[in-house]
Amino acid sequence: RRVDGGWYDSYNTAVFMDSSGLRMYYHKSKLVPLVEYLPYPKYLGGLKMFYIELGGSMGNYATQSKRSVYKSHDSSTVIGTAICYESVHGNYYREYVLNGATVMSIITNDGWWLNSPGYKQHLWFDQLRAIETRRSIARCGNTGVSALINQKGDIVARTAWWKIEWLRGELNLNDKITTFVRFGDYIGRVSFASMMLFLCLAILSLLKKSVKGKE
Repeated sequence: RRVDGGWYDSYNTAVFMDSSGLRMYYHKSKLVPLVEYLPYPKYLGGLKMFYIELGGSMGNYATQSKRSVYKSHDSSTVIGTAICYESVHGNYYREYVLNGATVMSIITNDGWWLNSPGYKQHLWFDQLRAIETRRSIARCGNTGVSALINQKGDIVARTAWWKIEWLRGELNLNDKITTFVRFGDYIGRVSFASMMLFLCLAILSLLKKSVKGKE
């Protein structure tokens, strides 16, 4: 962004602070199109009129290249933090664990879903992330649902939707790397490649039948 002849970067940022005064930051880097960034602004600048108001400020936020994790002052706990929409992307999310996270936290603005299936589905995605990575999750939603999720994807404690509540509990740490974390969404990639192969074979088969029918 440009202000008074200069430029500055805006971020959607999580801040980690512990009792020792340690502070670390993570800038959200999987941004929501037409809310937090406009792709190819040089060519699509006219689409700014369609920016969606989902709470908070809107605009082209800056990002970072690495999935930062927060180490406690004695390095006994390594916390990864996904912000909102980032937890939907399994391949992206696993990078926190590859960078050393032994437990995960998720902070999310689900208020714009209102009372619809959207906020419930977002929670289900987070349960899936726990299973894929075998990392427990402390989840905080501004309007609910906040939850503690264990490494099996079970919700061990949760708040209601749109109610002021608090949670207290224990989460297990884990430093083991799962197959999904190590190799990523290879099943999805293999499935997509197989689908495209079968589609091409089906098209070739139809073309051959069409040619034979004309002979």
